[in-house]
Amino acid sequence: EISASYNGAPYFNQYFPELKKIVDNSDEKLLSLNIKLIRFLMHSFDIKTEVVMASDLGLKGEHYQKSDASEDIVEICKAVGADVYLSGQGGANYLNLEPFKKEGIGVEFQKYDHPVYRQRFPGFVPFMSAIDALFCVGGVPEAGQN
Repeated sequence: EISASYNGAPYFNQYFPELKKIVDNSDEKLLSLNIKLIRFLMHSFDIKTEVVMASDLGLKGEHYQKSDASEDIVEICKAVGADVYLSGQGGANYLNLEPFKKEGIGVEFQKYDHPVYRQRFPGFVPFMSAIDALFCVGGVPEAGQN
């Protein structure tokens, strides 16, 4: 349970009540819960990046939902005016780069160097949930104080 794992973390009391409220009122679909959690985390970390749902782009028919998922990603990139697509590292193993080249959209693969921060318990475990960093380090205004 989140409370048992993080109660006592430096920023637990500041952020947990809102997180709990979101999770406790999650009688909706998983997608809705995820969107609420993402927006909560974005607000907590002061991330102001615009979020666009692919389902809101009106992509249908021959230009979308192709057998090659890379082509669908290209259509999404075109719909939002992107000239570069940032993929996770694993994308190098499955993305078809030809549709991107054909449309003049660059592809970059993320090279993530995990920051080390003080966690609730001794030692450091990388790639935990964003709430681990939130409860242990705090949101952006607090992060500079540690």
